[in-house]
Amino acid sequence: MLILEADNRTILDESSFSYLSNNITSGVTSLTMASTLGLSSNDYLLLEHLGEEKAEIVQISSGAVDDDHNITLNSATATTFSHSETTRVNKILYNQVKFYRTTDDTFASTNVLGTITIAPQSYYTSYQDATNDTGFGWFRFYNSTTTTFSAPSNAIPYGDFAPNAAQKIIERFFSSLNNEEAKLISFDDAFSYLSEGYSVLYNELNLVNPEYTVSQPKSYTIVSEQEEYDLPNDFSQVSSITIGDSGRSMEYILISGKENYDGLTKYYLRGNKIGFAPIPSAGTTIKMYYNSVPTEITSYYDKINVPSNLFYCLQDFMLYRAAPKLQRGNGSVYYTMFQKGIQNMKLNSIKRSGNKDSWGIAPNAMV
Repeated sequence: MLILEADNRTILDESSFSYLSNNITSGVTSLTMASTLGLSSNDYLLLEHLGEEKAEIVQISSGAVDDDHNITLNSATATTFSHSETTRVNKILYNQVKFYRTTDDTFASTNVLGTITIAPQSYYTSYQDATNDTGFGWFRFYNSTTTTFSAPSNAIPYGDFAPNAAQKIIERFFSSLNNEEAKLISFDDAFSYLSEGYSVLYNELNLVNPEYTVSQPKSYTIVSEQEEYDLPNDFSQVSSITIGDSGRSMEYILISGKENYDGLTKYYLRGNKIGFAPIPSAGTTIKMYYNSVPTEITSYYDKINVPSNLFYCLQDFMLYRAAPKLQRGNGSVYYTMFQKGIQNMKLNSIKRSGNKDSWGIAPNAMV
């Protein structure tokens, strides 16, 4: 049995909010708020903070927002709990979650597992799939009044995420925060912190082991009299270039020296272009291996591949970046731990070579 979980905190991203202007009891269908700007008929409201014992979702009744900031609720969503003055009230776009399953990691809306009302007293709304044990799960938040959906979630593998998947790293990051701190960090923040840390890690790796991040070869068909060609979007630097079937390596030339050069073909770089000097007079093909720039982490399913699986230090970087927002004064401690993790990664970096390591007496040794 797999439990699929939709993170309720995502419904608060860019959500507008206000506060109650007076104390209310349970069972009421009218509210007075400090501001009703942006609210209208049939909108859903979250009272209290997600995860709190008295958090609940109510709905504004049709035509029930007046100029004095008074709101009438749908009778079916009368308050379940009492709430004090200054209680936070968020406008939310959805009141339910639809869960899905697919056989591969491509989303399809045809196989709906179930529709669950958002559970505001928890960070997660859950669905138990007692039938399937393979494939991928998905969820979309749903507004049952307007029948609108959020974008589909990332694929959730039934076999669980790999330890180096973004989901696991972000999960470990949030598990190190207390409940109050977790409310301050959005998932956009978490992905931003993770992407930045990964970029630092990736570039540090390139300093000691540039071949680790070499891409698949990019082939170019060189046309007679055409000097320049577009570089790949993820290009960082050239590792090697070979010409046609000869396997001969092409050398680099500074762009300042290409104008009067008339020897064997060399390449130069200009912005997002690769060019050849002298200008080719005949067609040929070249194969380029290059170091790519680190990709932005945008999906739970993205994986962090570094030597010896030393990706755990990214959690320290995320805590370092989050420290100002969490008002933690120990951010530098986490950064030091991150730096130590990077050094450990460098020491364990895999060096690929055609020769085995060997030890012997140095020719100049006195023995």
